[in-house]
Amino acid sequence: MSLFAEWNSLLLEEYFSPARANQEVWMPTTRSELEGIGIRKGGASGLIEAVKSGPKCLRRFKGNIAEKAKELASQREWPSKRRYGYIDPGEISENYRDSKAPTYLPYLALWVLAKSESENTGFYSTVSSLIDGVFPSNTGSLMEAVWRDLDSWSNISQKGRFGRFNVNILGSHKFVGIAYAQTIITHKDLEGLSRLFGSCGLQSGQTLSQNNFLKLLEVGQSSNYLSLGLKDAMGNEHYIEHLKQSLNSHLEFWDGQVPIRDSSNSHHFDGKAVNDENDELTLILRMKDEEDSFAWEIGWRLPATIAGVNYAIKAGCSNEVGANLELSGSHIFTVPSNLQSDMRNVLGKSATAKIDSLLTYSDREGERNERKIYLREDKIRVLVWDSPDPLLKDTLIEREMPLQGPAYLLYFPSIYSNLEQLLNNEKIDFDPLDMPGLPDECNLICIADISKVTAEQRALILDEEPIHPPRARIRFVGGKAIIGSGSKQYAYYDLPIVEVEAPEGAELSCTGLTFKELNCGDKTLIRRFQFSLDDEGVNAFRIDVRLAEEILCTAGLKVLAVGSLSASKRTKFSLDRYGKVLSDDTGLCGATINKAFTEDLNITSFQTAPLTFMSWDGEDAWESIEPNISAQFLDSIAATTYGSMSYGVARDQIRRLANNANIKDVAPALLIRELRRRGNVEIECDAKGHMIRVCSVPPTIYSLPITDNRNRQVYGVCGSLRLQQWKELTTHCNILIEKPNSHILPVVRLYVEDPGLLKKIAGEYQFLIEDLPVRKLSQWVGSVKEMKESLSWYHEQGYSPNYLERLNPGNGVFGASENIMVDPKRAFELFRYEDPQVQGLRVYKLGGNFEGHLSRYSFIEDSRWGVWIAINAFAEFVKNTMNFNDASPWPIHFDKESGRLWLPARMEPPFIIERILTLCSGSGPLLIKTVGVHNGDSISLHDSSDNFVVKVSLAYSEMSDGRWLCYRWVPEKIALIVVSLLGGELKEVGNNSHTINFKDEKCQLV
Repeated sequence: MSLFAEWNSLLLEEYFSPARANQEVWMPTTRSELEGIGIRKGGASGLIEAVKSGPKCLRRFKGNIAEKAKELASQREWPSKRRYGYIDPGEISENYRDSKAPTYLPYLALWVLAKSESENTGFYSTVSSLIDGVFPSNTGSLMEAVWRDLDSWSNISQKGRFGRFNVNILGSHKFVGIAYAQTIITHKDLEGLSRLFGSCGLQSGQTLSQNNFLKLLEVGQSSNYLSLGLKDAMGNEHYIEHLKQSLNSHLEFWDGQVPIRDSSNSHHFDGKAVNDENDELTLILRMKDEEDSFAWEIGWRLPATIAGVNYAIKAGCSNEVGANLELSGSHIFTVPSNLQSDMRNVLGKSATAKIDSLLTYSDREGERNERKIYLREDKIRVLVWDSPDPLLKDTLIEREMPLQGPAYLLYFPSIYSNLEQLLNNEKIDFDPLDMPGLPDECNLICIADISKVTAEQRALILDEEPIHPPRARIRFVGGKAIIGSGSKQYAYYDLPIVEVEAPEGAELSCTGLTFKELNCGDKTLIRRFQFSLDDEGVNAFRIDVRLAEEILCTAGLKVLAVGSLSASKRTKFSLDRYGKVLSDDTGLCGATINKAFTEDLNITSFQTAPLTFMSWDGEDAWESIEPNISAQFLDSIAATTYGSMSYGVARDQIRRLANNANIKDVAPALLIRELRRRGNVEIECDAKGHMIRVCSVPPTIYSLPITDNRNRQVYGVCGSLRLQQWKELTTHCNILIEKPNSHILPVVRLYVEDPGLLKKIAGEYQFLIEDLPVRKLSQWVGSVKEMKESLSWYHEQGYSPNYLERLNPGNGVFGASENIMVDPKRAFELFRYEDPQVQGLRVYKLGGNFEGHLSRYSFIEDSRWGVWIAINAFAEFVKNTMNFNDASPWPIHFDKESGRLWLPARMEPPFIIERILTLCSGSGPLLIKTVGVHNGDSISLHDSSDNFVVKVSLAYSEMSDGRWLCYRWVPEKIALIVVSLLGGELKEVGNNSHTINFKDEKCQLV
């Protein structure tokens, strides 16, 4: 399929899917939007290349792109006119069968892109510049005909089955105005519209009357939170009808949330970056009982957009303090009892200045990462009683002004000197709270019943525009909000929690959703609910808060539609040679490859005494497994009807199990990846590599290249076992178990006296048996070189991502980068940056220099492939420029006597290659913290107790201090294959490697 056809399919599924039935549809294909939805196809640059190459059926057609688009519109409507090579979308996707779906969408997307970037150059010249060709200015009527064909197809032919696109012409430039209409409301305007709706006292889902519409225009034009383009459009009579249609559509599915205002004078919309609420610290005041007296402890709270462990917050110039993830996973918080003086100092300074701060955390390799956050400048903060986590009892948390009950105001008299006078003048009763723990320069007062305070009085207190308070309030917190297609949606696999403020007796109601209320504290008036989808085919919902038969408030919710490969009810699943998802069972699942070509590979087994594995009798082994949260999680996923869980459900399940076991700081994403490493589960990712579903694996007993000292075969265990299956193994087999920490799954190996008993156990308790699966897998998995050759490459034009980082292959660490230009001396470099659509998630892009020194780029779904491609390129660079011959091929150290293979954690292999190594030992690698000592032409690694570990090449000079992975019992033939797959060279360490046992953070071998 041509690149043009691939882009047409992508745009069709993004903007005209069955999930959008009868909804208003736009195509806001700005550069940022295209980078988000089309990252696997090269983003905006990929779209431009698709347009330049065109569809196969028009390869011999002479004409500009407007004429080509009009020709495709004619062929769409009249199948008899279709040229050879015309690909009907119904041939690609069952959704569009017999619908005569459009095939010209890339041309429309390019015109929208051009209009969004033509402010200084003009539309037609911008199109010409993008495609490096002629685009005459007399093509307007042809463009309009194509736009109207899309209108006719969506509204008349399909009757809104895939959404309703309406041609709206903006301004005096008739034909260009249609493209402009698609992007008049930008991504950054979405937050501003929420503020605008709240300022005008509108409710989610209400019909937009003419009076309310005119009020929106009036308030919007004078605001400082909308883009200049949108404000200008609000004052232009040519744009009125389109704006009314657009605003009405956004109001219909507005979630009802009004962003917290920023009181600093510098906060104005500049069309670029604005303060993001998800990076904003809010205040916590926790009551502490000290010797029959009470005092406040100050802390901070932050939305949890980043997945990691060992969180820490550094507020301003204070010391960094550890932070916890709330039980629901929606926020990170810290209340450091031993640093209250620092906390008071930071809070005091926030009265007059924004406080730049940092969130730090550890990633899967144990490396520390940081993200810029801030504490906003404000002279007054509103707090309410809330208990979002068991550790936050008797706590005031900063929120918006509540609807009822007590409201607490923390303010600074030196800046807000007339607050108490204002309250007295307005006859608003309040009580001062004189309790130690706060900065000397601030006061805390309580308004006992905030429901008696009018909207105008609330606005006076907070020094902001009046917002009519609703009778109830719905808020969505947590989850993954995806900004795209002109709206905010939530990923179906990571749904938010619903917070509700409402009178006593009110209930949530929504057709298509099932709610479950979470436990909250006694003082709080905020209720929290988890919810699940009753039908994953529905993606638009209206959630009501009802008191008896009265609807108190409504919020709109859009859920990203489940894709064809992400269907939760798929019964077949496997992975291809590179770890990508297959919709059948012909690839890898756990330790099993169903249809793989392989030749016999003669492997020599290691002979090891059973005590090497830390042996216990069956009863003790079961006692180690039964309470383990990883084993409990596997039991729960194995019990699901279709053998899988969406990532959000799996994440919440792990958090609940950890909380029940009183285990803190468990990162579900990292625990799931650890289970995948050993073949206990498989992970399904979306087009960007983000985890969306956890899939169970058939319980499997497989032979290892290991025998004991009596020549009995040792077996490993993988798959998603029920707890009862673990118990049967411990009852009937000789169990060899490695002692885990509190949440990592114990490493279970076993042997039996009678081989026939193993078949009997497998038959009775539903296990598969695999004979040395490492032989098949090692000859089937794809290599780094093959992966590199399979990539699609695109030029990069003018996109500046957030949090751009470049891999330093010398030390394996990403660092901030000013640009995405590839070093001309390197063949390849790896970059990562924040997903343009989902805050807190990263995407990876490999840059390469090709003939003529032209840089091209390719999306990398599994970052580990990119790491190895970049490191191999760096090795060639070092070898050629510094005459360091040991660098390329990259040296990988191996001890053939013990079967130990060594790599820095920063160079962890792609998981499907790593699976070869874990199937050798029946476990993941040992993780050892090391310090390197240079010894002339090599480096000696020592563990934390200063024991010698192994001697490695000088190529690892910048990686010797850190964490190293030790893969065990790897036969030499397998090691040679793995190293070849990675593009490296095996370096025998001889007798230099460490032979005593290691203490490890994941398991202990004694």
